[in-house]
Amino acid sequence: MAIYPSSTDLGNPLFQGELVSGPATATFDVPALQAGEFFFRCDVHPTMNGRVVVAGGGGGGGGGGGGGTAAVTPEVTARGIAFDTGTITLNAGQESTIAFTNDDAGVQHNIAMFPSESDLANPLFRGDLITGPDTIDYTIPALDPGEFYFHCDVHPTQMTGTVVIQ
Repeated sequence: MAIYPSSTDLGNPLFQGELVSGPATATFDVPALQAGEFFFRCDVHPTMNGRVVVAGGGGGGGGGGGGGTAAVTPEVTARGIAFDTGTITLNAGQESTIAFTNDDAGVQHNIAMFPSESDLANPLFRGDLITGPDTIDYTIPALDPGEFYFHCDVHPTQMTGTVVIQ
C-alpha cells in the first residue's frame, strides 16, 4: 500500500508500505498526515486504489482524554460479483463510515458484518441493498476491537472478507 498526495501526483509518496504476499494481513504504521484527502493504491496492482480521508485533530483540551485516532473512510467497490478488498479496517470505539460503490449494473449488493462466519444470526451491521451502478455511505456503529466477518447478503459465498477493528 502506498499513499500519494493525489492520483496524478505519484512521484512523491507520503507513505509506502512493504510488499505483502498473501494470503496475509499486515498493519502499517503510517506517519501522521495533515488533514485532507489523499490517494492510495497498491503499487504492484495500481487498479487496486481508493482514497484516504484524514480528519483534523480535536485540538488541545483537558488532561484526561487520549489523543484519539483520526477517522478514515474506507472505500469498498463491488465489481464482477466480487469485493475489491478482503479486509476493511475501522477504528475501535467510534462510529465509522464506509464509502460503498456497486459497479455491477442491475445487480444488488451490500455489506453486512457479523461476529464470525459461523454466527450470521447476530449482525453487527447490515447495509441497505443498492442496485448498481450506485454508491452509498454506510454508517457503522462503534465496535470493540477485534476481527469480524463481512459479506454481501445477496452473494454470501462469493463476496466475503474480514473487518479489522483496531
